[in-house]
Amino acid sequence: MRSDVKVPQLQVEHYIDQSSGEPSARFLWNGLLLQAIEVTGKNISRLEGLTLIDKDLHNAKKWLEKAHALSKTQEVPEVSTETYIASKDREIFDDVKAYFVAAVTFYGKAFTEANGRHAQMQTDWLDKEFRSAHIELMDLRHNFAAHSGDMQLEKVRTRVLLIPSKNGIEPKLHHQRVQPDSTFTSGDGKNYIDLISHAISVVTERHRKLKDRLGDIVYSYPPQFWELVAKSSTPLDLDREYRAKKKK
Repeated sequence: MRSDVKVPQLQVEHYIDQSSGEPSARFLWNGLLLQAIEVTGKNISRLEGLTLIDKDLHNAKKWLEKAHALSKTQEVPEVSTETYIASKDREIFDDVKAYFVAAVTFYGKAFTEANGRHAQMQTDWLDKEFRSAHIELMDLRHNFAAHSGDMQLEKVRTRVLLIPSKNGIEPKLHHQRVQPDSTFTSGDGKNYIDLISHAISVVTERHRKLKDRLGDIVYSYPPQFWELVAKSSTPLDLDREYRAKKKK
């Protein structure tokens, strides 16, 4: 059981419903078990989608920060260029790549269609100064993290190596694989971590405004209404109730 950081009196106890196998939760207020009414509707679904996007973006930022911190533990060899770094420690940079791919994938998830979420960020939600960096990061998502596309970020050069042998030479096929591990700055100099932080602030504000609007609907009903609804195990369609209230 854990307390809500913003509301310490509220404790949430997560559990698996043994009859359905679905995750559920109990809510306590200073140890007192609360009645909880599930609410549904298009606006509730959108609010829930924004909540999931917010969580994904926070994860993306955390993973990109870890990738960046790990990459900074390695000395950059003299043979490196602005485009490629020849690392001797593949173990470290395999971890860098794992964090980077996870970050880019989850960032891109916020801006791509997901039918189950009922919410999707749009490029024009971002301030203009971040849009170019966003497009580049999405290109990385499409062309490297999710697919191998037109940018040709992944390359393989195949050669025949002539191996000396007692009979002269022995030809052997060899692949040189070039695959990026990470990048942290866009072409116009924007830090991708700053971009994700900006995206988080945008979705947080949109979530707050929608939650406040739906909260006003909830608060417009008297306590007796909610006590009556609590006696039913059926989720309440908040959109339907609001439309019905407006007709009166």
